[in-house]
Amino acid sequence: MLSQIIGHGLIPIKEDRSAALLAIHNVAGLVRVVYLVNGRMRTPKIGALYLLIDWLNTDARDCEIQKLPLDYSSIGSNGWLAGFTEGDGSFEGRTTAKSAQSPPIREWTRT
Repeated sequence: MLSQIIGHGLIPIKEDRSAALLAIHNVAGLVRVVYLVNGRMRTPKIGALYLLIDWLNTDARDCEIQKLPLDYSSIGSNGWLAGFTEGDGSFEGRTTAKSAQSPPIREWTRT
């Protein structure tokens, strides 16, 4: 299961929308997801990933994650995630500040 690979989060099924939602509630889980997808995205949805990387790279989180470019390799040689999230899904992020040390860069982004 995806949440076991990531080591964080829950995947509630939204039966009314025929969808599943990966919900990660801590910085360690977000960092793990970024490292799994960074450099493998093929569409403009990478913009939301870059916003998440910027947010993680703030001083309060002490991360130094490099933004990797879009993957232009042949879909036949590397179909990672193709047709699933990139074709009929979205990459979304929402942050909620719990203290002055954790300000959100953006409250909501969706691509």
